[in-house]
Amino acid sequence: MAISYVKITGILLLLIVIGASSFMLISKPSISGNQASEPTVQTGSSGEQGYQDKYEIRMDSNTRLLGGYPAIVIGPKDAKLELYIFYDLYCPYCARDFTESLDYMMSLTERGVKLVFVDTVVHPEAVDMHAELRCVAFSGGPYIELLKDLYASFVEKDEPPSMEFLKQLESKYGYKGHSSNDCVKKEKYNVVSMTQYAIQQLGVPGTPTKVIYNLEKNKAWALPGYMPLEAFKRYMEDAIAGKDLSIRQPS
Repeated sequence: MAISYVKITGILLLLIVIGASSFMLISKPSISGNQASEPTVQTGSSGEQGYQDKYEIRMDSNTRLLGGYPAIVIGPKDAKLELYIFYDLYCPYCARDFTESLDYMMSLTERGVKLVFVDTVVHPEAVDMHAELRCVAFSGGPYIELLKDLYASFVEKDEPPSMEFLKQLESKYGYKGHSSNDCVKKEKYNVVSMTQYAIQQLGVPGTPTKVIYNLEKNKAWALPGYMPLEAFKRYMEDAIAGKDLSIRQPS
């Protein structure tokens, strides 16, 4: 089933370009439109002990910036701070960024931050793998473990992972397959739709990009490009403390 595009109005983008560590301030968007088609979600763990056993991974079509689109989320449902992670499996800087920051990002969920993983495929050849990985997540499989291993291999070998390698990893973690035979086909459409929305409507300049959204202040600050972990931590710690990041100079 084709999903309906979400119409979002009232988005103001202010992009301050200062190298890879620049940030973008986005005003509160008003959201309307139909909900996207959603796969059946099962939570739980699969395979070896790890992230999947410690964190609940679920699908959410009601995140603040992506209302109507089924995003993969981890963290409290009533979070006042959302961290959006726009990523592409074929993006080398995403691989480096994710490999360095994964443990820290996951720890943020224990401090009241909701992580929102947004498929933003600027390399078309990665669409099938993104769709496969989403189906793994929606079927209760080892999504984070797979994402971690895919990017670790990318960094180590200096080449993007293959679908064959992804399937090998699924077997390693004991993943038994998707709950629906139509899942991959549906998720390929969702991946393309989310990518178009992120770039055309939200103004995401590319991958990697992180967006910190404070729901109480109705403000979001985007951190486009690769950012060293320590610099990213300073932004997140300030955001958790309730500080206005628009007056913070990128470092």
